[in-house]
Amino acid sequence: MSNSFDKLNESKTIPFGESTSFPESSNSKLQSTVSKTVKTLIKTAMASVAATLKPTKAFATDGPIVVVGSGGKTGKLIVEYLAKSGRTVRPTAREVTTKSASLFESLPKDNDNKTLVEPIVSADVTQLASLLNALKGASAVVFAASASRKGGSAQAVDYLGVENIAKACVELKIPRLVVISSGAITKPNSLGFKITNLFGGIMGYKLQGENALRAVYAANAANTDLSYVIIRPGGLLDGIAAGPAMIELNQGDTISGEVNRADVAQCAAAAAISKTLPRNVTFEMYESGRSGPLEGRFPAVSGLERKSDSGDYEVLFEGLKTDLELIAKGLM
Repeated sequence: MSNSFDKLNESKTIPFGESTSFPESSNSKLQSTVSKTVKTLIKTAMASVAATLKPTKAFATDGPIVVVGSGGKTGKLIVEYLAKSGRTVRPTAREVTTKSASLFESLPKDNDNKTLVEPIVSADVTQLASLLNALKGASAVVFAASASRKGGSAQAVDYLGVENIAKACVELKIPRLVVISSGAITKPNSLGFKITNLFGGIMGYKLQGENALRAVYAANAANTDLSYVIIRPGGLLDGIAAGPAMIELNQGDTISGEVNRADVAQCAAAAAISKTLPRNVTFEMYESGRSGPLEGRFPAVSGLERKSDSGDYEVLFEGLKTDLELIAKGLM
């Protein structure tokens, strides 16, 4: 998949996860690994489903890809990248304003001069009914929302919002949900976790959101047409995309690094339409050569790295382990 992004703003690092200043909120139930309850749910519900380790059915092209959080930096890039790739996109915003409604007017049209970006619609991640309305008819959903001063607390967006988006996708039978989370999320002793978690306990809430999502899908594991993808980027940079040939994927949350948000957008877009991704998968991503162990006790190489010189995310996605496989190996 080629790099179609123009030069962005000057490089700026955000430590291990996209965050800003949030209102302080309590997070007394911080979890450092996937909860035993969720592990049990996943094992029980999925172990008997033979198709769980196979890719989902080919991407359905008869519905738009909905991007939740499309007004943010990463979400906006995802909308732009999907449209430039010829996909129909439906952007959303918590509140639709004149400014948000005009965000994507300059994006390309298809061969019939029809716009590939649908009018922006309202989607409040704290309200399930709002999401059910916004996501109706979607072929895939990308969740790029996160806590912000105007958009809600970490508990409301990164935890309960992720749980709500999972419930909506399952209820509407949307084939794939892609959620952008954060690297270092299960390693509370790492510097990346500690720094980012200062902002309203966001890392703990992101982990709770991941766990809640997994529980929703585990309870509906018999429907093998449904799947989720959780992307855990490292520290975000605002540079131009390096491209998939320079990206490394990993699993187990022991290694992280830096990555351009433009690359995260490309990866999320590719994941939404991928034909090679297995069902229900979680992986970390960062730029090759800009990574290291999250803690001193971890080796420099996990053994689960995925690299490719092909410049294609489909090749990178091949061979990723499902969450069920990682749990069985004690890596989650």
